[in-house]
Amino acid sequence: MRDRALSLFVTVSVFSTSLLWGASASAQTTEREATEISEIAEALIEDPVYVDDHMAQALGEDVVEEIRSHVEGGPNAVYVVLAEVESGTSSAPGLIADETGIDGAYYYMGHGSGVAGAEGNSQESIRLASWQAEQEGVELSRPELLTESVRLIQQDTFVEEYDAMVAAMVRGDDEEGVGFPMTGGRGLALGGLIGTVLLGLVGAVRAKVRKRQGKQQVVSPEGSM
Repeated sequence: MRDRALSLFVTVSVFSTSLLWGASASAQTTEREATEISEIAEALIEDPVYVDDHMAQALGEDVVEEIRSHVEGGPNAVYVVLAEVESGTSSAPGLIADETGIDGAYYYMGHGSGVAGAEGNSQESIRLASWQAEQEGVELSRPELLTESVRLIQQDTFVEEYDAMVAAMVRGDDEEGVGFPMTGGRGLALGGLIGTVLLGLVGAVRAKVRKRQGKQQVVSPEGSM
């Protein structure tokens, strides 16, 4: 049951892995070379935003600078990689974080599909950005999803907004029906179990946020703009 609850919980962000750029961006990045993770990790020590030439061209300067403004505009150490690597999208940010060896929230977006995160509540912020967009009836592009995820994690209200999402999912009152309806004895029993699991996840998020804020170990790489 625990596995089922967790599976239901993450379905809110599944659509984020299938959002596409559109034909124009795809055409610009059909010919590309993968960057070594070790090279990316070394560069992140100096600059928290890594962008390869193809991604810079596909996204445009304004989008990259908006992402950078959120990366550098909050209390948390955030690292964003916009490049092609040989590993899959889901595993890329974790591998980059391990190679870098610096605590923080890591986000990755390559030339394929999806936006991925590792460490520092990055995955939670992606889920929150996806869920909020769905509630508003908005379909985010991948760059928009990434930008909003980074913006959210740097907000002082991040934990409260994440709590609100979990509470809405437990109640099953979201507009799109992504939630857990609590009707009848079996529904109440399932709701109690799911609520316990989700509240445990919220507690873990709170603990990590408070621990990071308490340590005040925000990395300010030299050479960042």
